[in-house]
Amino acid sequence: MTKQVDRQWQVVARYDYMPFGEEVPASQPDKPYKRLFTGKARDTETGLDYFEARYLRSASGRFSTVDPVTTVQANLIDPERWNRYAYGRNNPLRWIDPSGKTVYVVTYSYGNESGDREFFLAASTRARDIERSKGFDSKKDKVLLLGVNSVEALETAIKRAAALGEKFGKIGEVALFSHAGPEDGPLFRSGGSRSYTNEQDKYRLLSLAITWESPSSIAGFYGCNTAEFAQMFADAQRVSTYGFDDGTTFSSRPDTKNYGYVGGRASELYMLTQRGHLPPIRLDPTTRR
Repeated sequence: MTKQVDRQWQVVARYDYMPFGEEVPASQPDKPYKRLFTGKARDTETGLDYFEARYLRSASGRFSTVDPVTTVQANLIDPERWNRYAYGRNNPLRWIDPSGKTVYVVTYSYGNESGDREFFLAASTRARDIERSKGFDSKKDKVLLLGVNSVEALETAIKRAAALGEKFGKIGEVALFSHAGPEDGPLFRSGGSRSYTNEQDKYRLLSLAITWESPSSIAGFYGCNTAEFAQMFADAQRVSTYGFDDGTTFSSRPDTKNYGYVGGRASELYMLTQRGHLPPIRLDPTTRR
């Protein structure tokens, strides 16, 4: 349901919609670009809703063109996304579709006993990879690269991203490069002290108020043995989350250990597992609500 109000907040028009945007017949006369579904303008001549990146045909519950953000490789993992014309992962009661604008939040911990420089370089590499990825539009999308030294600082980074929502849209990815433990997840050692993440901090991490862009949004916790925490985060936030199921090492190559990064390749750094030299694994939510 959408209501239009005047400056005195009096309702002057009301429009009701089915889950995929098909309008329930109303008594108001048609006016071009006045009827709104999920805040998007509808052209009454064509019946299409303008979603900035593409148009939605509400009568069929499908877009007129494919999703420009997701990739075929990513879609193959999730059968619900095989149809790239689908709206809201075929579950419009839970999801709305992205507008084509996206904010990416890439963070790294600092103030550690060791690893500050490597975390920063690895996070910078991830930020550059996002900016170089297919579908990234510097006029519509934004990457925030921020240092954090506590759960509170990470919460502040998320709030900063949310503040950009009006111009750049909702959050498509949250990544954190840090020390971590198999049970506690990310660890913050502010000022070099061993202040490991406690149960309260872990709960705050799992319950971060993140305005995810869509079902295809992702999170990533890049550190030693983060897979267990990543699965908990995926279940709590209902987004796919990346983590490592082993200890990690740094490399100037994305697929093979290379300890020669302290030199010409120092500006490009990746994290790999020590066992098998593999990248992080993807953990999907275990159940769908």
